Amino acid sequence: MYTRAFSSEEDKQRYVVEHSLGVSPNSALMLILPQKYREHTEFSLSCFVYAVIVFTAITLIILRIRRVLRRNSSRMAVASLRMHRMLLKSLIWQTVIPFFFIFIPMLLLILSVTSKNIFIEGAETPYYARLFPAIALCILSLYSIAHVTVMITFTKPYQSFIFEVARRYCFTRILTQKTNQTVFDHSQNGTTVTHQRSVVCDRL
Repeated sequence: MYTRAFSSEEDKQRYVVEHSLGVSPNSALMLILPQKYREHTEFSLSCFVYAVIVFTAITLIILRIRRVLRRNSSRMAVASLRMHRMLLKSLIWQTVIPFFFIFIPMLLLILSVTSKNIFIEGAETPYYARLFPAIALCILSLYSIAHVTVMITFTKPYQSFIFEVARRYCFTRILTQKTNQTVFDHSQNGTTVTHQRSVVCDRL
């Protein structure tokens, strides 16, 4: 597939003959006239503007929520105010994360696709046209991890649950190791083994 912008039909036919592309000059697969190229550029620009508008609207909503919380803080209970502030911080970071892990990769892909000679077979393309897609995919692959990390970090109930599970798991492993050691040391005494195992069950 050959893609290139030409200023006129004559330039297109001359390019096909000079480079021996082996396709018909009238082939629609290799022709992008200036107006089509402008449409592609306008579409990319529209996507970027839309992302900026959405990000700005969400930012204004967050600022509005913060102003309301500050105004009504004296009439709210301490626990409720603390919970609202915690959720507000989580909302702020969940708004920032898509900007870095979705919008930036999209911008890199747009720059790569619109680079010079990207669709011309055998033509030399800029180094960033091959580098940007790899960077974009790496950033996109980290989006889910970053989103979950922010939720756990700024949401106290999730944080407490994760710490409790980790504490119980580590504590269980320590007791299990002690039980196995006791079994090895007192392999002739069935009472001691039963007692140590019951301690593990009670602690869980």
